Amino acid sequence: MVMSRPARIVATVLVVAAAATSASPARAQSISDVKLGEAKQLAGAVLRALQQCVQRKGPGASCTLAEVASAAGVNPGTGASGDGRWVVGPSSTLTLSSGAPPVTTGAITVAGTTRDTAGLATSLYVMPSGSKCRCETRSGAPPGPDGGARC
Repeated sequence: MVMSRPARIVATVLVVAAAATSASPARAQSISDVKLGEAKQLAGAVLRALQQCVQRKGPGASCTLAEVASAAGVNPGTGASGDGRWVVGPSSTLTLSSGAPPVTTGAITVAGTTRDTAGLATSLYVMPSGSKCRCETRSGAPPGPDGGARC
């Protein structure tokens, strides 16, 4: 079958449009993954600062975001990252038990605050059984230990 020039143009446009439509969700997901990487990196910086704090204080100690905000690179009053795109939850804490051996437990939450990070959040849970990272890509609410998606 021979197609006229206008028919070939229409067919080409349809194929390109279909390819662009199918590629968009994958591209959007990869952008969300990159942005969530920023949130996870910030959560890691807070975790390191909290770990150093409880190690200095010793067994039975707890540390809060307010105590380590400057060391973690966030605003001590608001928990906001330097660029203001992320906020660390004020209830982010870490505790070192006084048992033998001492066990570390706690939670760190990070949520997006600007247009490009809206709907994104991550939570890092430190438990006796290990650490767990959960991510949210729609509501922007930091997920609980069994909420959101693994990340």
